[in-house]
Amino acid sequence: MMSEWRRRSRPLGLGMGLLLAAPGARAQPGRTPSGPAVTPVAEPSQTETRFYGLEIFAADAVLAAVSLGAGRAEPLLGLALTGPVIHAMHDRWGAAGGSLVVRVASPFAGLYVGAAICEARKEPDSFYECTDAALIGFAFGSVVALGIDYFVLARQTTVRPARIQPTVTATPTATTAGLQFIF
Repeated sequence: MMSEWRRRSRPLGLGMGLLLAAPGARAQPGRTPSGPAVTPVAEPSQTETRFYGLEIFAADAVLAAVSLGAGRAEPLLGLALTGPVIHAMHDRWGAAGGSLVVRVASPFAGLYVGAAICEARKEPDSFYECTDAALIGFAFGSVVALGIDYFVLARQTTVRPARIQPTVTATPTATTAGLQFIF
């Protein structure tokens, strides 16, 4: 009789053991009774990064359109100043200086490299034989300079001031409301 009772109670005991060992059956640190872990809300970043490369691009596009419309190259000389002026309008004087240096030096560096590559490949008979390679280098240097100005230098990082923000927290057992001072 005792052996028959043991035989019948084993499956019941095994089932109870599995039920108690189930992941959601016991309270675990960091878990709510209903399931997934509660993750704290990430605090908002105190700095903001603003991209204003499109402003510089628009000013450069206007100068290029004026140059093409007039059929003259003189308005393109203003390309050296559009980036620095817009950086200065955003009170970023270091970026304005860097933009001026990059917009002037990079095209001429490309011009020099293009001419040097052409002269190293062949013996020019005349001064104008490597002009096309020099102009390609100048154009490549100009594109690099504008890319640096649009995508690298045209980012302004500002620190947000301290502020008071309302907060509401709702849990299955309680709801709280308050004010949070963010600095």
